[in-house]
Amino acid sequence: MMKVKLDLQKRLLDVPALLLTTLMELNPDELKTFQSYLTSGQLLGIPPIPWIELENTGRQDTVDQKVKRYGPGGAVGITVEILRRTKLDNLAGRLQWSFFPLSQLPLLHSTSPSQMLLLLTSAGNSGQLSSQ
Repeated sequence: MMKVKLDLQKRLLDVPALLLTTLMELNPDELKTFQSYLTSGQLLGIPPIPWIELENTGRQDTVDQKVKRYGPGGAVGITVEILRRTKLDNLAGRLQWSFFPLSQLPLLHSTSPSQMLLLLTSAGNSGQLSSQ
């Protein structure tokens, strides 16, 4: 159990680099669409990032805002969900494969975005969402 917890903590530390690498694969239009999901409130149960926080920002700022607001695990789960909704399933699958243990993949694929966020924030954070 201790090894699993240490492995999760290491993965949480690697999240910003993993998310940035993922967003680097999006073209400018895909990035704008991705950001619109974060700001529009389309993901039920997940508080949106204020539009002004992502207006005219690049990939690094987008990653920083996601990690700040949702925590590392939540940021990964939300990214996977948005990539799936925008039909970028291969990219979502690679991110999921890079972050989640194999034993959790079937569970996570069948959960809603809000359930996934709750699971991820309780696994790797205090379970609190930032309302800033």
